[in-house]
Amino acid sequence: MDIMRFTCWCFLCLALFSTSVRAGEQVVGATSIHAAQIIENADASRTFLQPRLRTGSGNPAEQLRISRGVPGICALFGMDGFLQDHVIRSDEIKDGVELSAEGLVVGIRTGYYIESVTCTAEQPYWPKLLAESIQQNADGSITAYQPIIHSGPESFRIVSGFTAGACRLLGFNAVLKHSLVWSEQRAAGISISLDGRIYAKATDTYLEAISCRNVSQEKYSSAERALFDQKVREHREQNQADGLGSDEN
Repeated sequence: MDIMRFTCWCFLCLALFSTSVRAGEQVVGATSIHAAQIIENADASRTFLQPRLRTGSGNPAEQLRISRGVPGICALFGMDGFLQDHVIRSDEIKDGVELSAEGLVVGIRTGYYIESVTCTAEQPYWPKLLAESIQQNADGSITAYQPIIHSGPESFRIVSGFTAGACRLLGFNAVLKHSLVWSEQRAAGISISLDGRIYAKATDTYLEAISCRNVSQEKYSSAERALFDQKVREHREQNQADGLGSDEN
């Protein structure tokens, strides 16, 4: 790095170190965060394409790449978390800034910079289930036809797992016996956990219809309830572990 370039980077860092940057807000050094495109996803998450720090001049040549700090990017855009599977990096190595989890510039790194990130509206995160149609039944249950799980910019069929998790995403706690209808064809999809999260991708026949209802928790014996709660905790802990960002974010 030549002396002039080094001096410019140092000046920039001094301006940015003193404050965090909020989306669309002018701060010390007249710098803001910007994305070339913002995509609203069905699960209330947002995908930010080409996130950059922008200087006050507005000159595209002065936009700064972000080489590390996905949580900081999401914080600056007013979001609470991110989806690890939807962090996309560049194919080329360039200089970029490193952000803290709060959005502070904490350094300069040379590497593959962030080209796209999907941030979640809140934590903990659950995907969203939408159906082609939902029928209200006379007994208070519902039947959902062609249920689809939406997670970030992707959507999936349910091919395996605990179908009670699908009911939980619809606001119910139990599946009606013998209500499941499966396709004849196989398709790519996901396995769903007891609490409604995605824990694996798979290919198999997929769920075409499911009926859900709310039942009194007193129907479970203490032993059955304890086993159920244990399984829910195990799946939740596994999903949380799988969703943690690596040091490279």
